[in-house]
Amino acid sequence: MTEILTDLSPASLALANRASLYGYFRFCERAPVFDFNHLDGITRWSCPHPFFWFNSVICARDTKPGDDALLDEMLVYYRSRKTTSIGWWLEDGVSSQGWGELLKERGFQHQEGSPGMGVDLAKIPDSLPLPEGLEIKRLTEVEDLRAFAHLTNANFRFPPESEPAIFDWLVGVGLEMPLISYLAYLDGQPVGTTSVFYHAGVAGIYSVTVNPQARGKGIGAMLTLQPLLDARDLGYKAGILQASTLGFPVYQRLGFEKNCDMTHYYYKSNRD
Repeated sequence: MTEILTDLSPASLALANRASLYGYFRFCERAPVFDFNHLDGITRWSCPHPFFWFNSVICARDTKPGDDALLDEMLVYYRSRKTTSIGWWLEDGVSSQGWGELLKERGFQHQEGSPGMGVDLAKIPDSLPLPEGLEIKRLTEVEDLRAFAHLTNANFRFPPESEPAIFDWLVGVGLEMPLISYLAYLDGQPVGTTSVFYHAGVAGIYSVTVNPQARGKGIGAMLTLQPLLDARDLGYKAGILQASTLGFPVYQRLGFEKNCDMTHYYYKSNRD
């Protein structure tokens, strides 16, 4: 377990938010479905799934001579893997000026991305009103990951043929710390997903999805709250997440506050 973060200032939580996300990306290297490469301060990975989080680059250094050729090689690599969407993320302290110019010349666009949010776990509610028949279950069996993969892929509206990649990813990263996954069951049927990633001293909430037919019942809020309550029981002080437009007001009601924007560069091929 990493040292638990006790500085809950907005600036500290913003740093933790980015560190959690980049740690989450790097954690995926343990899943064989990903192809990871480490190239002179740059980490890139790819997976047979269209979501750009699964096909991205983290850069931990400023530009230097030869990086224009490196970027061209990166695009050749992703095209060879039939990747249509790519993310490019800069570590804290890396100048965006040099990379921004090179990336924009090659069709990348700068995006503000999702708002990063944080919460003091001492201030979250202990419970929420729940719809009758709702159960939040921590996953302990590999077979449970099939339902998680199906719901995540479907609820994010990815093509059905991408679902096996999510299942292979989940099997690869496993069911134990630092990544714990949960399913929401309504009347015995799986309707929602969530995960908590323990990294950078905080509990990071990821993969919150709810079946469209089950929305508006408070399930998304409970899928967010339950892992945070579990994290608090482990001694963690803060929770972070990157909010979607749909989820932002839900997280605000749980006590989350915005602390940053998860900026990145984004490339989308015209081939699709």
